[in-house]
Formats: sequence, structure tokens, C-alpha cells
Amino acid sequence: MKNWTQIKNTAGMFDLLKGITMILVVVVHTLQEYSGFDFGQNVSVLGLFMVSLFVISGYGFRAKSTAKVVVQQARLILIPYCVTAICICIVHCICHYLLYYSRKNAVIQTLKVFAGLILGLSDTTHIMGVEIYSCGALWFLLALFWGWIMMNLLVKYVPEKFQIPVAVVVTCVGLQLSFITCAPFGFFRGMFGLGFLYIGFYCKKHKLFTNQWKTRTKIMIAASVVITILIIYSGKKFQWLLSLLVPLTILYPPAIIKIFLVMNNLFKGYVSNKLRLLGRYSIYFLCVHSVEGKALPWYILDEKINTYMALGIITVVRLLMDCLLCALVVYVSPIINGKIEQYKLRRNK
Repeated sequence: MKNWTQIKNTAGMFDLLKGITMILVVVVHTLQEYSGFDFGQNVSVLGLFMVSLFVISGYGFRAKSTAKVVVQQARLILIPYCVTAICICIVHCICHYLLYYSRKNAVIQTLKVFAGLILGLSDTTHIMGVEIYSCGALWFLLALFWGWIMMNLLVKYVPEKFQIPVAVVVTCVGLQLSFITCAPFGFFRGMFGLGFLYIGFYCKKHKLFTNQWKTRTKIMIAASVVITILIIYSGKKFQWLLSLLVPLTILYPPAIIKIFLVMNNLFKGYVSNKLRLLGRYSIYFLCVHSVEGKALPWYILDEKINTYMALGIITVVRLLMDCLLCALVVYVSPIINGKIEQYKLRRNK
């Protein structure tokens, strides 16, 4: 392999892909927000980038005691989730009151948002006749929390020769359970993510991202791309074909990651560096995007967003807003953490 295509394990090797994925998250959510545009399965294809984040997370997995994993993931994931949930509820209540001038209605609607965040619902649903809103993009954090715990149990307690079959079964079961009426706490999404976390773990163990792939592997990946495209556009007539996408999606995330790892070596300019910076703070970005997406009343623009130019403008506005909020959080977080540590030191004295 030539030097310029050599891939090495580095701390920021996935930042470019994570940065582009965060932009795609905003774009996809904007496309889904407005009813005047029907992008169909094309939006679903973009969702494969989100699945790649599970693989990236699994790449950095190291087995620990179950207690340590739970504490670690609670600190890294549940704390940002709770802070984001509080911010969503506060901003949502204020915006709803300013829009409709009704305190009672603002509180009722915000409680529906709050309930969805507490329950960690990945989809808006009805419970006992009451509409409960989804937690939005935050489902990914909950899925990652449960996925890591299950991944640790899998690696520690399941014999290596049975790990792949168990991961596949859990992933398929989790996929089916994710579509039930009420799927709380992101647990079923975590089951779905387990298989992709294990793919990342497997890829690191066998150095699949740092070594050159064999020709037959490249051919197999290319063939799966063609088959998947045919299935997506034939699924409207033959629904049963869509079930074949599940095993094919296992091939995509490693292929996407491999492509972006090569691109990571090739692109060193200003734009690519900013994308890497965005990827480095992807959790912060996902949290502020959730606040902006769940709390601000973008739905009032539904009838006005009826041209591609208007759609493009609103997408850019949301991207800029999310980037500015992310930069603010990155700046403020160390200051807040420093204050907390100083308080703990004074209290211990």
C-alpha cells in the first residue's frame, strides 16, 4: 500500500466521518420536518451514517467490570442526556408560551415532551390516550448506553465462538422490538446497536480498518451496494424484499468508515479540519441539535417551506445555529466543570 493511503490508529481518525454525519443528521431531520417534500427511501439511506457511529464506538471498546461500565456510561452519556432534557423542556415551554400566550397549554405540551424524554421514547406514541412526544435525536445516546453494557456482557461472559451469532440474534430481535407501539428507554435500540458495536470491536481486533482489504472483499461490498439499491426501489412492489436489507446493512458501515479513513488522509484543508473539529465534539453537537429541534417551533413554517431554496435556507440556518450553540457549550463546559471541582475541594476541606 502506498504511504498516502496508509491508515494508522490515531485519536481523531474518525472525526471527519463523525463531523459529516452530524451535518447529515441536521439535513435529514430538516427534510423530514416539512410535509411538502417526499424524499422516500433516500432519507433512509442517509441513516446508514448514523449506524456507522455504533461501529466507531465499538472500535474503542475495552472490556471492564459491569459496574465500571455502567458508571462510566452514566457519566459520559446519561448526564449529558439529563442536562439536554432539562434545557429542551425550559426552551420548549418558553417558546410555546410566546407563540400561543397560554401558560396552561405551554405547560401541558411541555409535560408531553418531558414524559417522552423521561421514558426515552424513540417515536411519538399514545399512552392511555395521551400523546407523548419522542426524545428526538437523543435516542442514539440511550441506545449507546445500553449497547455498551450489553457489549461488555457479551465479550466477558459469552465464549468467543458464539459471540457473533449472539450479537446477530440480539440485533435482529432489537430491530423488530424497536417498531412496537411503546419502546421505552432506548433499550431495544441498544439491542439493535449491539451488532454494530461488535462489528467495530471485530474490525479493530482483526485490523480491518488499518490493513488493505482483499479484492474479493471489495467486490462483495460493491455487489451489496447494487443489490441494496435494487431492493430499496423494488420494495414498494415487493415488501418482503425489504427484510433482506438487514444482513446487507452489516456490510455498509465498515465500508463507509474505510472510505472516510482514506479521505481523512487525503483532505487536510480548512473545511475538512473544521469538519474534524465538529466530529470531535459530536456528542455536544447532537445534544444542542436536540434542544433546537425539539424545543423550537419549526413546524409553524411548514406551509411556508415549499421550495427547494427555502428548504436549503432553513437547513443552513439550523446548521449555523447548532454550530454556534455547540461552540458555546464547548467554551462553557470546562468553566462549569472547574467551578464544580473547586466546590468539591472546598467542601472536602
